[in-house]
Amino acid sequence: CRICNEARQHGIPYARNGNSVFYHDENILFDTPEDIFDSLNRENIERVDAVFLSHYHFDHTLGLRVLQSFVLRDKPVQYGIDPDVDLVMSQATYDSFLEPNKALSSLAETWSNLRVVEDGDTLTYGDTTITCMGSPMEPGGGPELYSYLLEKDEKQVMLSQDETKFLDVERVPELDVWIRETGLFKSTPDGDPTMSEALWDEQIPTETTFEETLHHVTTVEPDKAVLTEIEELYQRSHDDLNELAAKHDTITFAHDGMNVTV
Repeated sequence: CRICNEARQHGIPYARNGNSVFYHDENILFDTPEDIFDSLNRENIERVDAVFLSHYHFDHTLGLRVLQSFVLRDKPVQYGIDPDVDLVMSQATYDSFLEPNKALSSLAETWSNLRVVEDGDTLTYGDTTITCMGSPMEPGGGPELYSYLLEKDEKQVMLSQDETKFLDVERVPELDVWIRETGLFKSTPDGDPTMSEALWDEQIPTETTFEETLHHVTTVEPDKAVLTEIEELYQRSHDDLNELAAKHDTITFAHDGMNVTV
């Protein structure tokens, strides 16, 4: 497609790896897509002390083997494994992703300190407090998608990287930055449909649309909203997204290697 060809020709910021966020202050990685090794190396990330998973979908979790490299970073390697990297996930992610798969559960149990959290739990890393905020991914569901609220020095940043349709925005506090999913576009910039009507009708009951994302941002009114989870299906290049962002006051679209200072 046009988007993929442009990415191959020009590279970053037109090319995109999977959806992940790195918090430099406390060396925390949020989500591990398949190409997370490449993203970390490209950005010269030398240390990761904790990994948080937002949910169990494969595009946010299949790079989890990166845990092994974090533990083997210190030399000499000792007999036996004493991991010092936390792996944080919800009970729903554990039940759906980790527990049913022997290989993945062995990976996590061997190479990390597994911490299963519940909605409302808080964790502290250095001077940062992280509050876990669960929301359903389908009508009537339990807290499967987890947003993470980071608080430090009276600044508040929230990560809601995907599956935000049923996020209760009334629970979201005043934010300096909200990093959240973009949402589905029904048509391309040229007006062509991105998917059939039948598929759109199937997706809409559980998938966020771009219009719903704008409504959430307008309701919460963060100082800045950075939109991520950008799919090739949307048929919008880096330039197309910048043009779209220019029409709205508070949003910008994420790109690989973006640095956000709060």
